[in-house]
Amino acid sequence: MINWKNFFQSYRIISVQNDNDLLFQVGSTVAGKPISKEQFDTLINSISTGLNLKPDDTLLEICCGNGVNTFELAKKVKEVVGVDSSAPYLQNAKTYKNSSNIEYILADALEIKNALHQLKKVQKFNKILLYSSLAYFKPQELIAILKGIDPFIVDDAAFLIGSILDKGKKWNFYNTTRRKLNYFIYKILGKDLGVGRWWSRKEIEKIAGDNGYTTRFLEQPSIMHTAHYRVDALLTRKMR
Repeated sequence: MINWKNFFQSYRIISVQNDNDLLFQVGSTVAGKPISKEQFDTLINSISTGLNLKPDDTLLEICCGNGVNTFELAKKVKEVVGVDSSAPYLQNAKTYKNSSNIEYILADALEIKNALHQLKKVQKFNKILLYSSLAYFKPQELIAILKGIDPFIVDDAAFLIGSILDKGKKWNFYNTTRRKLNYFIYKILGKDLGVGRWWSRKEIEKIAGDNGYTTRFLEQPSIMHTAHYRVDALLTRKMR
């Protein structure tokens, strides 16, 4: 199996000249090319709408990558803390996608509790984002993340887990003979195709429910190139 933490220390480490390079680095691509401005704007809007971002919000972004999304979201809220375990990605975030209301922390998502204690000003977050990264975690690791952030979020916090590989839509992705053949060959060999883990909605609901959240699934806008095989999940913490 792929060690994803190590994988992202060297994946697409390129010389950055513009935003397209940053999009390419984090895999926001179609046929190997960076997504269009229309696609990117739709992506940012879908996150903003899903989380109902407001100017007084404090946002925690887990697995923020090189900050290409973080920077745009920071324009919509009061403060953002971005956490990522890839040193090269986070350095790009600090260099190219920084602003006065963003604080970036180099840390593993599974050690989020310790990471948040490093903040210049420890605070409570009311919005949390994990975008296009759940595929790199196992169920017990999602549980660890939820438990790790618990001391740092308000009672009615909203957590958007965005762009999840939806197990119910898997064959919309493996939609050609070649892709299906590769899938079955790799499965027989016990290897990872490099896509990550497909999640069922039921297991997400159960994990969320067991940790004090209700779940609502949000279909991605049809214009998005990932809409046919991914889904967003909005977790809202139950009032205590």
